[in-house]
Amino acid sequence: MAAAPTGHADAASTPSLKKAAAQIGLRFGSESDVDFRAAAPAYGELFIRHCDLFAPQTPWSQTARIQFAREPQWQDPNILFARDHGMPLTGGHLLWHNSTPLWFEQLPSQSAAEQAVASHIAAMTRRYASEAYSWNVVNEALEPRDGRADGLRNSQLLRKLGPDFIARAFSLARQSAPNALLVYNDYGFEFARPDDEARRTALLRLLDRLQSARAPIDAVGLQSHLRLGGATFDPEIYRNFLHEIAGRGLAIVISELDVLDVELTPIVATRDADVAALYTAFLNTALDERAVTALVSWGLVDRYSWLNLQHLPAFARWDRQPVRPLLFDNAFRPKPAFDAVFAALQSAPPRRNNQSN
Repeated sequence: MAAAPTGHADAASTPSLKKAAAQIGLRFGSESDVDFRAAAPAYGELFIRHCDLFAPQTPWSQTARIQFAREPQWQDPNILFARDHGMPLTGGHLLWHNSTPLWFEQLPSQSAAEQAVASHIAAMTRRYASEAYSWNVVNEALEPRDGRADGLRNSQLLRKLGPDFIARAFSLARQSAPNALLVYNDYGFEFARPDDEARRTALLRLLDRLQSARAPIDAVGLQSHLRLGGATFDPEIYRNFLHEIAGRGLAIVISELDVLDVELTPIVATRDADVAALYTAFLNTALDERAVTALVSWGLVDRYSWLNLQHLPAFARWDRQPVRPLLFDNAFRPKPAFDAVFAALQSAPPRRNNQSN
């Protein structure tokens, strides 16, 4: 794989990704793993220049303070930043097995668990009703390796609520978020390997069940945490998968895009070129599907990526060098990955009937 080095000397000279996306009717945004108040000013400036969506961290285990009104005036500082700069929210998780409060497992009955879920969904969607472009109503409910015929993850949500909890969650979300895009979000669909094929099959079957139950699902979020080394991205397989989702009348959000480079050479220029080439191959395929309405990078700057050693030691590089998975380096300079994303946006076909907020 190879890619040309970036032609932009600094962040201020880069063309705007949100403007490039808007030219084809697409929304572009990002998540942040750090508090904007603690980061260098250049970090916030990048978001303002390039993003018209912001992906917040909304784990139930933390936002329960809103549900129970223990701190009714509590505000996430990054959501405040997004609000101040006109970035609607995308992809906040309402239900996720990794973020349910500790007390949820101890609830005495299914009805008590259902009431807790209903109260949580209502509290979150009403709190941010004027700011939400989309909600990840349910995140990561699939795990074919758990051995269930329906492909669902054997989580505390499933154990407490039963397999119909996903459809019910969408109905609850629609009641208090009538204008937001309601999304089912999950990972592990991108590569030509058996685990990914099992997950693709499980997702399509889940979508069929949800639609048969008349759940008000609008879109599918595909996390797209890509990885170089040990797996192959097959454009034809992925193109057909996206076509299957679109054929069900659903929009698609590329919801958490980054490229892990832990197995690549220590030569930075070569590594950056390989990362950029995978961005190119993936986005040229994904954005060719007109049902894709939003593209969300999982961070903009390598320094603040969740894949950094200090955040997630399991993803440490073998040579202990910092990872370089995102569009800007530690000094906020654009990388070949930035050029790859910008070029993919420029060459993608225009969307139709994209929801705006």
